[in-house]
Amino acid sequence: MSVEELAQVNLDLQQATGTILGVLPEVTALRAQIVKELPGFDIAQFDKLEDGDRKTKRGGGRSRARDLLAATDDESISESSELR
Repeated sequence: MSVEELAQVNLDLQQATGTILGVLPEVTALRAQIVKELPGFDIAQFDKLEDGDRKTKRGGGRSRARDLLAATDDESISESSELR
């Protein structure tokens, strides 16, 4: 894929995380239906949302978004900045 084919996406991580965690109880209620109707869906990824939410509420761990940002190396950040 060339640079010209990429779309720039700006995302407020705090707002996106808040939105996801805000609807999590309603989505969790649909878990059985998701498993039944979307057999190719990786339900383990769905379950990680609940785990991350629990950790955030306990205050024992950093938010998942912050963990992902911390795991990003400087080279990746530099490369993505160059592409923009």
